[in-house]
Formats: sequence, structure tokens, C-alpha cells
Amino acid sequence: MGRLALAIPLVLLAGCGAADGAGVADCRFDASTCAHFEERAAQLQWVRTADAERDAEAAIAAGNPPIIGLYGYGAYFPGLPEGGSAEGCPTRMLAGTADYLDSETAELQALAETYAETYNREVWPHVTCQTRKSPPA
Repeated sequence: MGRLALAIPLVLLAGCGAADGAGVADCRFDASTCAHFEERAAQLQWVRTADAERDAEAAIAAGNPPIIGLYGYGAYFPGLPEGGSAEGCPTRMLAGTADYLDSETAELQALAETYAETYNREVWPHVTCQTRKSPPA
């Protein structure tokens, strides 16, 4: 019974993904989790050299630019004005973003959030939404 009592907490710890105090995942217990982090990191490498302002200008010139969103507990759209909403607007979600992070994906997530915030601030005045929700001017 002593071994079973020790094994159950270890299985529960492995099942929850074990996170350190900073909320960054520790994938030592689950190789598939590590592979998932590597895949997401590969999807976000472009953000290291991205130019949000240049990309926003190009999207505006092309007409009706999308709002950039990130995945997390739910989709979120950094850089919209307070009270602004992406509902009814053209959107594009950044692949590889999430709310479950290891150290590399946490760094890339922060860069992606900064990218989206800068991009969205630039394009917001040029976005045509079916039901535009923006604070009164």
C-alpha cells in the first residue's frame, strides 16, 4: 500500500503538467507536452523580427485589415481601445499563442502580444466591422 500511496500523487502531479511558481509549465513529466511547446515555438519564431507598424500599413493599404488576436483562456485582441470589441470585425488569430507556456513560448507570447497591440492600434481606425463596438469619440 505504501507504493500505491506514493504513486498516486506522482501521477496527479504529472497529469496537471506541474508548473513552477512563475506559471511556466514544466514538461519533464510528459514528452508530448514538450513536443507541443516546440511546435508552438516554431509557429511563433517569425515574431522575433516582425515589424507590426509596417505590417499594419500594408494591411491598411490592402483595405479592411483584420484585427490580430491571440489564443489564451479565450481569444483576446490587445491594443483595441477601452470598450472596443472585435465582434463582427475581420480577425486573424496568431497560431502558436496560448495560455499554457514554457520559458521559450512565454517569451514568444510576450513578443506576439506586443506585435498584436501595436498592429491593432494602427489598424483599428481603418477596420470595417458589421457591428462596430467602440467607445464614443
